[in-house]
Amino acid sequence: MTALGDDPLRPRIATTARLLAVAALCGAALTAPSARAALRVQDGEPAQEAGAGRGGAADDEDASPQVRASRRALRDGTEEVPVLAIHATRLLDAGDVRTLAEVMAGSDREAILGILQALQTTTSVALLPESIVLASKAEDPEISRLTLDYLVRLARGQSDVTERLVARLVAADLPHAAQVTIVRVLGKSRDLRAVDPLVDRVDGALGDPARRALEELTGHAFGNDRLAWRSFWDRSRDLGRDVLLERSLASEREARTETESRMREEIVQMRIRLMGSDVDQLIGGLSDEYAAVRLASAQRLASHPNGEQAATAIPVLLDRLGYGANGHGYVNGDGGTNGQGEAGGRGEADPQVRAALVATLGVLGRGNAAVQDVLLSELRSGDPGIAAVAAAAFERLRDHPEVVDPLLDYVERSPVTEGTLVTVLRVVASNQPSGVLDRLAAWLDPAHSATVRAAAVAAIMASAELPAALAAVESVAGNEDVRDVRYALAKALGDRARTIPGDDPARPQVLALLGRLLDDVDASVRAEAASSVGEAGGADAFAQLDRRSRAETDAGVMVRIVTALGEIGEREGVGVIGRVLSSWTGDSAAELVDAARRALLVLGEGVAADGWLEMAGTLQEVGNPGLAAWALREILLRHEGDPGSRDVVSLARGHLAEVLCLNGQAAEAYQMLVELHEAGAPYPAPRMRLELLARTSEQLGRTSEAADWYLERLDELAEGDATRLETQRGAVRGLMGAGRWQEALPLVTELHDLDPTDNDVMFRLARVQAGLGRDHAAVATLRRLQARVPDEGDALRAEVEVLLAELEPAIAAEDALPATGTVPSEDGAPAGESAGDATVDGAAVDGVPDDGATADGGTGDDSSGDDAPADGGAPDTGVEPAATDDDTIADDTPAAPTGDEAAGGEEAPGGTATETDPGGTTHR
Repeated sequence: MTALGDDPLRPRIATTARLLAVAALCGAALTAPSARAALRVQDGEPAQEAGAGRGGAADDEDASPQVRASRRALRDGTEEVPVLAIHATRLLDAGDVRTLAEVMAGSDREAILGILQALQTTTSVALLPESIVLASKAEDPEISRLTLDYLVRLARGQSDVTERLVARLVAADLPHAAQVTIVRVLGKSRDLRAVDPLVDRVDGALGDPARRALEELTGHAFGNDRLAWRSFWDRSRDLGRDVLLERSLASEREARTETESRMREEIVQMRIRLMGSDVDQLIGGLSDEYAAVRLASAQRLASHPNGEQAATAIPVLLDRLGYGANGHGYVNGDGGTNGQGEAGGRGEADPQVRAALVATLGVLGRGNAAVQDVLLSELRSGDPGIAAVAAAAFERLRDHPEVVDPLLDYVERSPVTEGTLVTVLRVVASNQPSGVLDRLAAWLDPAHSATVRAAAVAAIMASAELPAALAAVESVAGNEDVRDVRYALAKALGDRARTIPGDDPARPQVLALLGRLLDDVDASVRAEAASSVGEAGGADAFAQLDRRSRAETDAGVMVRIVTALGEIGEREGVGVIGRVLSSWTGDSAAELVDAARRALLVLGEGVAADGWLEMAGTLQEVGNPGLAAWALREILLRHEGDPGSRDVVSLARGHLAEVLCLNGQAAEAYQMLVELHEAGAPYPAPRMRLELLARTSEQLGRTSEAADWYLERLDELAEGDATRLETQRGAVRGLMGAGRWQEALPLVTELHDLDPTDNDVMFRLARVQAGLGRDHAAVATLRRLQARVPDEGDALRAEVEVLLAELEPAIAAEDALPATGTVPSEDGAPAGESAGDATVDGAAVDGVPDDGATADGGTGDDSSGDDAPADGGAPDTGVEPAATDDDTIADDTPAAPTGDEAAGGEEAPGGTATETDPGGTTHR
C-alpha cells in the first residue's frame, strides 16, 4: 500500500498478460447492462436504492464474486491504477458507495487515483461530499486536480449540483478549506446563479477565493469591493455569460490597444527627445519607421536656428519626397504627382508627413532652382493639403516672377480654400507680377470675400504695369463698402509709393487716391492712408497731411499724421506738429506728444543747434510751449559741451527758462532764472529776467521775493517807461502779500494819485491802511469807494463790504473809549491821518489774481489792522521794512504826522523833512 503523500513514482510492473487476465475476470461485469444507481446527495448521504444502504451490497453474501474481488483489490491497493479504476467502476455500477468512500478517506494513493479515474467517466453524484472533502485536504497535486475536475464537470453538467454546492456554502457548516473548494468549483461552474452568494463573500473570510471565482465566472474584475460587485451585478444579472465575457474581451482589447498606443507614443517621444536639435540626428529621423518622428524631424529642421546647416538635409528631403537625382518625380496619368518618386515606393506615403517635408523644403531651399521645380510639381499633387502646403512654401520667396503663372494656374484650376487663395495672392504680390492684371482683377469681383478682394488689391498694386493697376483699383477707393478692402488699398499704395520716383507720371495719381482715402469714413483707413502718404514723401505729400491735420478728430489718425510729417522731412512740418498739439486735449494728448517728439527727432536729425533753436521758436509761435521746452532741452542735451554752439546753448537756456515760466513750470523756471541772473546771461535781458523772476515767485507763492524782484526791476526802469506802472502794481501785490505795509504805502499812494478813478487801486490803498492799523482812514477810503461802486452785484463792492464789516466794529469799540483829545478830520478820519491816505489798489491787475489778498480783505499773512503793531508799523514778517522819515505812527493820538502824512514838504516835528512830488510819490 502506498500512502498519500508518498513518492508517487513507485515502480509499476504491469505486463500485458496480467492486464488481459484482469480484463477477462471483469469482462462480464463491464459488458453487462449498467447497474449504476441514480443517486442523489442530500446532506451528503446517497439515496436508498433497491433495498441497499450506503454500502449497497458491500457485505452481503449474495454479492457477486466480481464485486467482492473489486472490494479486495481497492482495499489492498496492490494493482496498477488503471486496474483499480476498473474495480472502482464495477463498485460504482453496483452502488457500493460505502467501500468507495472508505477508500477515498484512506491514504492509499493508487486506490484513490483509481476511484478518481473511474469518476471521470461517470455523472454519478454519489461521492460528491467525499470529493469535496478530498479536494480540500489533498496534498497530492494529481489527486487535487482530478477531484476538482470531477466536481467542476458535475457542476457544469448538472444544474442541481450548483444549487447543492450553494446550499452547502450558505449553510456555512463546513470547514474553511471545504468552503474554499466549493467557491473554486462555483467559479468554474459557468453558472451565473453562483454570482450572488459569491458577491456576499467577496469581502469576508472567503474574500480572495470569492474574488477569483467571480472574475473567472463573469470576466470582470472589481477586486474585493463588494459594493462595486453588487452594483455591477444589479446592472448585469439579466445578461447571459456570453455577453459578459464578450464585453470583458472588448474591454481587454481596448486596454491592450491603449497600452500598445501608450508604449508606441513613449518610443516616439523618446526618439524625438534624443534627436534634440542635432542636424545629423534630425536628418536620420526623416527615415524613421514612426511617422510622428519623421514629422517632428521635418518640423525641427524647418525652424532650426542654423539654417545653413539645416539646408544640408535638402538631398534627403528630396529623396524622402521621391524625387531622383534628375529632380523629377513620377507623374501619374492625369498630370498630378502620386507623391512618390521614380522608384514608385520611395516617396513619403503619410500625407501629413509629406506636407511637412514639402514645407521644410520650401523653408530651407527657397531660391534653389531644383527645389522650386519640386514645389511647382507638388502643386499638382492629388492631395489638396499637400498642394496647399506647396503653394504656401513660396510665401517667403521674393522677386521670382517665374512662379506667378504656375501659382495662378493652380488656384484657377483647383478648388482651394480661401486661406490658400489669399496665400497665393500674397506670393504673387511679392514676386513682381507682370502681364497678369486681367487674371488678378477677376478676384476683385464682389462674389469673392472681402479677404480675397483685399489680397487681390495688394497683388494688383504690385504689378509692373502701374498706370493700368491704378485704373483697376480706382473703384475700390470710391465704391468699396468693406473697410478691409479700402484699408488694403491704402497700405498697398504706401508700399508702392516707396518705390515710385518723384518724377514718375503715376505719382500724382497715387497721391490723389491716397487723398481720397485720407478722407475715408473709417479711422483705420485714414490712419493707414496717412502712413502711406508719409511713405510717398515730398512737398505734395506734406500738403495732403497738412490739409488733413486741420480736420482730423481721431487721436489715432492724428498720431499717424504726426509720424508721417516727421518721415517726410519737410521743415514746415514743425509748425504743423506744434499747431496740432496746441489744439489737442484729453486722454490721447500724451500719446500725441510722444509721437510729436519722435517726429521732431526725425526732422531734427543732423540739424545744427541753431536749427533746433529755430524749431523751438516755431513751436512757441504756434502756441505749444511744452514742445518748445522739449526742443530747447534737446539743444542742451546735444550741444552743451560744443564750443561752437556756446552762444546758441546760452540762448536756448534763457528761452527755456522763459518757456517754462509761460508753461506754468515755476519751480524749474525760477531756479534757472536765478542762475542766469547771477551769471549775467545775455538772454533774457535784465529787465525781462527780473519780470520773469517776479512772476515765477508769485506763482510759487513767494510774495516777498516777488516784491523784491519787482522793486529791483522798477529801479532799472527809466521815468516814463510804459512798463513802470505794471511793475509798480506787481511790487504792491508782493509787498501786500508779504505784509510789508509800510513799503507798500508810498507805491500804492502814487498809483492812486496817477489815476484817482482806478477803483481797484483805491481798494488796495484801503487794505494797506488797514494793514498799518489806520482803521479810520481805511474805513473812510472804503466808504468813498462804496459810493463809487453802487452795483450790489459788483464783486469789488462785495469785497469792500466784507472789509468794512471787519473794520467798523473795531472803530466803534475804539470810539466808545474815553476821549484822549483826538480831533476827527473833515473826512471822518482822526487827526494825524491824512485824507491823502485814502487811495486803493485793485484786487487784480490786468486779470492777475492778487496773491496778497484774502477773501475777507486781509492779507496772505493773516495781517490786518487789528493785528498790526500799536505803533502802526508793518507786522513782523521777517523782512526788514524800508526806512521812513518817521518809523512810528500813533493810533488816534495827536502825535506829529509821519513823513508820508506831511504834504508839500512839511517838516515833521523833530523829524526829517520829506517831500511829495505832484504825482504823490514820496521821496526820502
